[in-house]
Amino acid sequence: MDGLSVNRDPGGALILAFRGPLDVKTTPALWSEATTAADAPGSTLVLDLDAVTTCDGAGVGLLVEADRRARAAGAETTVRGGSEELTELLRMARLAPDTTGEPARPGLVTQIGNATADLLDTTRAFVTFLGDLAVAVPRGFLTLRPARVKEISRQCTEVGADAVPVVSLLGGLVGLILAVQSVKALEPMGTTSLVPMVVGFATLREFGGLIAAIILAGRSGSAFAAEIGTMKVTEELDAYTTFALDPMVILVFPRVVAGVLMTPLLALFSIACGVLGGALPMFGQGYTLRAYLTGVIDSVVLADLVQALVKATAFGFIVSALGCFHGLRTSSGATSVGASATRAVVAGIVAVLVADSVLSSIFYSLGY
Repeated sequence: MDGLSVNRDPGGALILAFRGPLDVKTTPALWSEATTAADAPGSTLVLDLDAVTTCDGAGVGLLVEADRRARAAGAETTVRGGSEELTELLRMARLAPDTTGEPARPGLVTQIGNATADLLDTTRAFVTFLGDLAVAVPRGFLTLRPARVKEISRQCTEVGADAVPVVSLLGGLVGLILAVQSVKALEPMGTTSLVPMVVGFATLREFGGLIAAIILAGRSGSAFAAEIGTMKVTEELDAYTTFALDPMVILVFPRVVAGVLMTPLLALFSIACGVLGGALPMFGQGYTLRAYLTGVIDSVVLADLVQALVKATAFGFIVSALGCFHGLRTSSGATSVGASATRAVVAGIVAVLVADSVLSSIFYSLGY
């Protein structure tokens, strides 16, 4: 007779002997009896499957639940009989991880090791990306087509022209803040005449290019990562490869060129607006616009402008390359696209600051 019998052998082991089919039709009627019996304390639970004719997922679920309850009661579970297929199903089901508890948090040393391994892997991948880009850029210029020129123009508009308002606003505010703080510091000593020099020197050498690069990272770097990452998630990059089109040439090349071309121009806008913003507090000190601008021009030289443009060009390459790199490393899912955009912004800003310190040290050692 099909069903379930519950017995104990002379050694005290609890035996659940199943007979007949163990499937979605019969399992509901057996569930309560089998799981209740498995809850009883004991040293061993025996699942006797000698008389089981068929077993589907519902039956396996019942056997796994009986096993789980027996283990919770401190008993060991053994399986007697059953086909090879059923035994393999039980083995795989019982080896599934327990998701009821919180995952163990790795220790500090493990976290440091994982972070170091991730950093080394990312560095290796970025060096490979730079090598591919070094090959793609000449290919892109040698195989220019009207469609690619149009794409470069579109990227230049998005990277450059569309960013002019926010770059100009931030540049002007930074110049205004520099002038206000400089007046506050120098006025007690009667040296407010040095304020135009401070604003012009700081804006031209540092803040103009930095503001342009940070805005580029926040606007365009994240956009590059999100666009390319979405294309990877939707398998458009695989389609390019299928049609023998190199994504480095089609996607990365126009964006890097746009970043390199537009960032120096954005830096010029930032510098100009910063200098003009610094003029506002000076009007309260009795300066005219002409006298203020004369003080700024007298405090800087052509080498300062060249240094600013060199830095801005390097910043544009770094930010656009990192944005494309993180986009290409996007994994599957919408969450990974957002994560790639975040990593592109953070990596871009950090890399720009590191590059600025390195370039400033180099120019200083060269006497500029």
